[in-house]
Amino acid sequence: MVKAIQRKSVPNTSSVMEGKVRKSHDHEQVEIQMYLSKLRELVPNMPKDRKVSKVEVINNVIDYICDLQTALLDQLHQHPASINNNSLAVVNGNSCALPIVMETSSSADCPTC
Repeated sequence: MVKAIQRKSVPNTSSVMEGKVRKSHDHEQVEIQMYLSKLRELVPNMPKDRKVSKVEVINNVIDYICDLQTALLDQLHQHPASINNNSLAVVNGNSCALPIVMETSSSADCPTC
């Protein structure tokens, strides 16, 4: 009588690695969506009546940053006494880690302005 030999399956290490990569990728996607959502909330004039693509969000954010930069530079040119090289950007009452760049630049420095 011949008996069939059954092999016990051993998990393939590549499938284990794929699982870890998949979890990392999934977590990354959730994080990206969270940050895109936050950007949609923070940037004014973001369309609220329709779904906005990731590219549109990024373009709107760039435009908004350019507008803020232009407004800041205009303000600094109008009130040069208010320039303080040690000043920090203040957002919602919290100072940011990066100092405001105080230089005379034009809107040509901004890629989309």
